[in-house]
Amino acid sequence: MPDSVSRPISLQARWVIPVGGPPIERGVVEIVGGRVVGVHDRAASETYDLGAAALIPGLVNSHTHLEFSHIERPLGPMQPFAGWIRTVIDERRRRTSGWNSIDVGLRESLQCGSTAVGEIATADWAPGALAGQPQAVVFRELIGLSESAIEPQMAIARRHLSLAAGDSGDCIRGLSPHAPYSVHPQLLEQSLLLASEAGCPVAMHVAETLEELELLDRGSGPLVDLFKAMNLWQPGIHPKGMRPLAVLEQLARAPRALVIHGNFLDDEERRFLSQQPQMAVVYCPRTHAGFGHPRYPLESFLDAGVRMVLGTDSRASNPDLSLWAEMQFVALNYPEASRHVLLEMGTRTAAAALGLKESQGTIAPGRAANLVAISLPESTAGSWEEQLFSEGNQVAGAMRNGEWVRPI
Repeated sequence: MPDSVSRPISLQARWVIPVGGPPIERGVVEIVGGRVVGVHDRAASETYDLGAAALIPGLVNSHTHLEFSHIERPLGPMQPFAGWIRTVIDERRRRTSGWNSIDVGLRESLQCGSTAVGEIATADWAPGALAGQPQAVVFRELIGLSESAIEPQMAIARRHLSLAAGDSGDCIRGLSPHAPYSVHPQLLEQSLLLASEAGCPVAMHVAETLEELELLDRGSGPLVDLFKAMNLWQPGIHPKGMRPLAVLEQLARAPRALVIHGNFLDDEERRFLSQQPQMAVVYCPRTHAGFGHPRYPLESFLDAGVRMVLGTDSRASNPDLSLWAEMQFVALNYPEASRHVLLEMGTRTAAAALGLKESQGTIAPGRAANLVAISLPESTAGSWEEQLFSEGNQVAGAMRNGEWVRPI
């Protein structure tokens, strides 16, 4: 099998699914110098046939916390949420693995077919850290409820963005004010102003739990009790009766914004998001199920026209970092959902939401050769959608910039 970025490569599969164009049965992808130069159905004698496989664009995992990639199984118990948050805080304080854990997560992501990730970072990422790894949009987490935390957190934000001068195209920097319940309103305001000035993307956890909604609406509940126990609670900083819509309206000022989870957004908030093409909602399917939340309203989001993408969240809430496993989970639990839309949620739509549409999300001439081979059933019966999302299909190979990072 061709395995070098320096030599021309011609790959054929039962299905080539470019996402940006129609699927091609017995399609061929030609690669030269790490870039796609042709997508067609004309095999040559030197074409390598992948057999019962589909070639799709490299997957784009829109939400990760790679600092927890050393964890072998999700932290628990996962309910109540406030208790789980305390467990996560304790784990973060105990952690000594630092960058090693992040590196483990980046490598796992590649092996699972993700050639790009949207990462929430709680420490500095040095320029050049992503050599040979997935492309990443690195959102620096900002957190703090007190007025005294605002300037130190903004200094962290400015430093993070200033490091972009030494980055290659594999790293794009953004900001992540953590959540409405953990960020002082002025810290949110100032971080969004900085993001607008810098032209950088923003990611924020919004409407993740009912406890969050209770805190915003009434200033009470388990999260308030947790913050009081930790001497962090700042009463009165949120107006009573506050809804997630108010946060979404602020986030809409960012050049691009990821609304992470959005588990409990209502119809009005979905309508608002449908009118904001610069915003996307990140659904983390197995994390959502792991917390025992009510069924995710995916159909309502899609029917409203909200741009939807997928993420794995972290190993603190998920057994692995496989975005393909997330897509299979959605296919199984939402049988009426369009398979084409589902594929886009993990490729082209996600790439656009992260600002990576020039390098990720489709297979097309001139694009970087970021590809994933998915095993298909031996039988050729059924449409490409039925074959691609057959239960038990696995990531069989992954290519980043024309090099196999998981040989098929």
